[in-house]
Amino acid sequence: MAVVIGALLRLSTQVIKKEFRFYLAKGYCIVASKKGESDLDRMKYLLSSLDSYNKYLLRKIKFGIKNINKIYSDIIIHTDEKKKDEIISLICHSPLEKIG
Repeated sequence: MAVVIGALLRLSTQVIKKEFRFYLAKGYCIVASKKGESDLDRMKYLLSSLDSYNKYLLRKIKFGIKNINKIYSDIIIHTDEKKKDEIISLICHSPLEKIG
């Protein structure tokens, strides 16, 4: 029981940190970049990454990504497979990799 309580306390202190959402977004990008995953899973992780990064920006600088739902729909609906790979690469290897 003490181990569970300790683990929950540790997890809650990590979630409270302002950088948590940034590193979570980075982790989602790593998973989204893997070629072995299904396309649906890769898109799910990419969108989770964008959402987490947006929450990080809102928490850190009080400014977020405008019209993030439109970005989601543009990525999912209006792009082919090759373009989706390019988008994942651009999003995951540009700002997230250079900062952290």
